[in-house]
Amino acid sequence: MRPRTIYRLQQALLEAQNTNLRSGLRNDYILTQFCGDIVRYYEGLEVQRLRENDLAAVNRLLHRTDVNMIRLAFDYPTHIRDEFAQIDFTTDQVERNCLLIDRLLDCLVPYLLYVGRLHPVKALDRLIGALARSRAFMTSGFVLKIAGDDRHGYRKTLEDLARQLGISEKVHFLGHVEGAEKQQLYADAYFSILPSHTENFGNVVIESLAQRTPVIASWGTPWETLQECRAGFWVENSVTMLASTLDRSIDLSAEDYLTFREKAHDLALKNFDIFENIHSWIYLYQTTSIKE
Repeated sequence: MRPRTIYRLQQALLEAQNTNLRSGLRNDYILTQFCGDIVRYYEGLEVQRLRENDLAAVNRLLHRTDVNMIRLAFDYPTHIRDEFAQIDFTTDQVERNCLLIDRLLDCLVPYLLYVGRLHPVKALDRLIGALARSRAFMTSGFVLKIAGDDRHGYRKTLEDLARQLGISEKVHFLGHVEGAEKQQLYADAYFSILPSHTENFGNVVIESLAQRTPVIASWGTPWETLQECRAGFWVENSVTMLASTLDRSIDLSAEDYLTFREKAHDLALKNFDIFENIHSWIYLYQTTSIKE
């Protein structure tokens, strides 16, 4: 059996006792295999009617969601238990079942996320150092997923650092991701993190907020508004401060965490949604044209 799978199994047993399930809808193995009607319902929602505040549509959504949550409170853990029970753990069979095990564990293990190119300016070495110092991260099943291209050999430096700090099993390099896969990564993440030394803007922050995922961003980024709007944290990118912020984030109560997710979406909608801000974009275009 692969060492990573063994490690994840051990962590899942611990996490299942006290961690809320936060997996995404379309890529959730249990939902797609056993609760396809729930997936189809949300995929088929008439978003435009909700945008227009159609009261009947909103009430139907709320009622159906209440029903689904009651159903999943019992069915979801039952299906996970049944799936694990069917896995053949004999030495000649378990290797080919590792993929299934990983898919099941993806339903259970929460993760932090970095999306972007792998380069020293992104300060990922400091983030990895902070992970090793974070009490909450080290004593939980949380992992860090790093998605992005490695164009300067920086990945090996980071892998060596993670290995030296004894956390290589908790740092997963995904390589290049794009499109729907990237958006799902954001949606499923607990927090996304941008620890850069310097950043002109940081489109990844908007992408994360749009998926309701709060963000930890460094002072090297222009994202002080995250702190002001309770959509995340804006902090110094020292190892000590990042570790402290990781502890604070992971230790959030379920109620406070849900507030962060709602505030994240509100911030994205209020400031960056094209439909909500069309007049601002038109004004910007007109004033720019006049100056030219």
